[in-house]
Parts: sequence; structure tokens; C-alpha cells
Amino acid sequence: MIKKQSIKTITLKRILAVLSDEDTMLRFSFPYLADKKCVQCHSDTNIGDILGVVDFYIDVLTYKNKSIELENVASKINLFNKEVIDKNKQLKEKNQLLIDLNKEIEETQTEILTTLGNVSESRSKETAYHVQNIFIEN
Repeated sequence: MIKKQSIKTITLKRILAVLSDEDTMLRFSFPYLADKKCVQCHSDTNIGDILGVVDFYIDVLTYKNKSIELENVASKINLFNKEVIDKNKQLKEKNQLLIDLNKEIEETQTEILTTLGNVSESRSKETAYHVQNIFIEN
């Protein structure tokens, strides 16, 4: 039984919750209030009168252990999310490096073809135009 000196009481919308400091049991009490339908049959009752109480107990330790398990799962999810974010940053950096390297390759190809065109031009203008036209078409 819960001792009166150690009781904490919370009332939420007609729900009474009581927790003892020494006990691990949480007690909930829900009043059963009379409404219009009740007073039609029970003439000695007024609307809002308490007709009874639904009373039950929950062992807090059971839910505390579940809470700790959920905290562990949440911690693992947060760690996984951090790893995903880190990998995403690495991928962005690698993608940027690939973009830069592709740009460098394209610039080098352009330089090679231009040089080939210039070399060919010294031998034959027709060959130089051919090299440049192939380069422009691709």
C-alpha cells in the first residue's frame, strides 16, 4: 500500500496519477461521471456526479527498462545517421574531385587536338581542318 507522506499526485483531465517515492507502482484513477443518459434512469443522480472509479496500477520498473532499451536503440540510430552523413560528405568530395578530373581531361584533349591541328596545318591545311572538324563534331 502507498504511504501518504511519500505520495505525489498529478491530476490531468479527471485522471488521478499517484506515484510513491518508495514504491515502483504508478496508480491511475479514472472517475466514472454521470451524464444525461445516467440521470434518466438514476433519479437520485445529477450530471457530473461520480458513480464509480476505474483504478489500476502499472509497475514503473517495467517501463523504465523498456525506456533504457529504446534509448540504446535511439543512440545506435543516431550513430548510424552520423556515419551516413559523414559518408555523404565524403561522396560529395569524391564527386567534386571526379568532376574536376573530367574537366582537366577534357581540357587536355582539347589542347592535344589543337596541337595536332597546328602540327598538321604546317604540313597540310586540309588535314588541319579535318582534325579540327572531327574535334568540333565530337
